[in-house]
Amino acid sequence: MSTISPSQCCVHNSKEHNNELFLNERLSDLTISFPFHKIYFPAHRQMMAKTSPYFENLFYGPMAIKDKEWEVKDDIEPEVFKIMLAHCYDLNLLEESLEMTLKVYKLSDYYMTDSLKSQCLK
Repeated sequence: MSTISPSQCCVHNSKEHNNELFLNERLSDLTISFPFHKIYFPAHRQMMAKTSPYFENLFYGPMAIKDKEWEVKDDIEPEVFKIMLAHCYDLNLLEESLEMTLKVYKLSDYYMTDSLKSQCLK
């Protein structure tokens, strides 16, 4: 009888797995909607909650939203939110542009993603 080592099985490293899940409808349990822009991002509540107490409370707190779709405020730019969402998956889409970095910083402050705020300050 042969044994299968973890490296031979379908085990992915965490970064590869997160990259596969990011913006992928597979296994997603949430659709983030930007109605004003007519843009939608598939997402995973757990990935977002692990990065932010705001999202943890929004999705798992006493008044948690149960809907499959979550509508983002109209004044939030989808591309800025996408950078923050990528951070929830341990991916870095942060640009070198000062203007974009400031927008991401402001958004990460609002959604309490402190690790992304720190990254913006570097």
